[in-house]
Amino acid sequence: MKIVKKYIYIYLNSSKKIGRGHFSRIINLISYVNINKKKLIILYSSLLDDHLELIVNNKIKAKKISKIKLLDYEFTNKDILILDTYFYYYNDFCNLYRKINKLIIIDDRKSIKYKCDLFLDQNLHKKLLLNDNNLSTVNDDPYKFYGPNYFIFDKKILNLKIKKRKKRNILINLGGGEKLDSIRNIILFTKNILDKIKDKNELFEIIVISRFNKVLESSLNIQSFVDSNIHIHFYSFISEITSVYKNLSFSICTFGLSFYEKAYLNIPSISFSVNSIQHYEGIVAKKMNLSFYIGSIFKFNRIKFEQCFTNLYYEDHSLKPNCIFKNHHKNFNFMIDKIQSLVDE
Repeated sequence: MKIVKKYIYIYLNSSKKIGRGHFSRIINLISYVNINKKKLIILYSSLLDDHLELIVNNKIKAKKISKIKLLDYEFTNKDILILDTYFYYYNDFCNLYRKINKLIIIDDRKSIKYKCDLFLDQNLHKKLLLNDNNLSTVNDDPYKFYGPNYFIFDKKILNLKIKKRKKRNILINLGGGEKLDSIRNIILFTKNILDKIKDKNELFEIIVISRFNKVLESSLNIQSFVDSNIHIHFYSFISEITSVYKNLSFSICTFGLSFYEKAYLNIPSISFSVNSIQHYEGIVAKKMNLSFYIGSIFKFNRIKFEQCFTNLYYEDHSLKPNCIFKNHHKNFNFMIDKIQSLVDE
C-alpha cells in the first residue's frame, strides 16, 4: 500500500509589475509557523531573481508552474495549500478545496466569493466598512481574520525601537503599480516645494524605491538637487528596510505592506492609490487620521499635495498612524495558532 505524504504548498508571484508584497508577506508568515522545510514547496508563475535566490538559499523547494496548470496539479487529500495571489476566483477555489486537506487564502479584493478553511484579509476596508454591499463573501466554515490586527509583519519591524528620528529625511515608494511619469512628477514637485520652504543651507535627503530607478537616475537633473542641498538616492529595492525606517521624517507612498509597516512604526505619510482596492484603503486611512490621502496617483492634485507636504515638513499635523495596531500582538498570535493547528492536522 502506497503511503501518501503530506506537503504544504504555497502559491505566490512577484515581479516588477506585481511588486514584492505577496512574497514578503509569505516569507514573514513562514517565519512564525513551524513548518518542516522538507515538506514545504513554493509554487510560482513568476519570481524576482532575488526572491528565487532567497528561497534556494533557505533550502526550500520551488517549482515554476503556470496559473492554469496549478488548477490541475496533482495535490492529495493530505496536502495544504496557501494562496496569496489575485489570479483565481470562486470556481477555482472550489476546485482546489475539493482536492486538498486544507486551503488557506490571503486576499483583499472586493466583490469576490471564497471557499476555504482559513481566510485572511490584510486590508482596512473589509474590517471597517462592513455595511458595504460589495464586500467579498466567505463560506461559513473557515476561520476569518480581517484588518490590521492580523497584519503579517517582519519580526524586525515588530522589534524595531525608534527613539528619535533624524529630521528632513523622506522615502518615496509607490509600489509595483506605479508609472514612470507619476513618480517622476512627484519627485520633481517634491523638489519644488522644498526649494520654497526649506533653508538653503539645510540638508535634505530623499530615498526613492522604484522599478524605474535606473531610468529616473539617468533622466533627472541630479545636479539641480545637489545645488539645492538635496541628496537623492535611487534603489530598485532595499533588503534591510528597517535601517531606512529608523531615520524617516515621513514618507510618500501607496497602500500595501510597506505602508502598514511604516504606520506600525508611527511614521506619518502622504498616500496615493493605484487601483480601486487601494482607494478604499485611502478613504478609511483618511477617516481614521492614519495618513494624508491625496487620491489616485494618476490624477495628481498638486495643491493638496503641497499643503500636506508642508504640514508634514513643519510637523503641523495630528496623524496617528499606529493607532490601529493596539491589539495586534494578542490577535496576531491567536491567528498564527490557528494556522499552526491547520498545518499540524
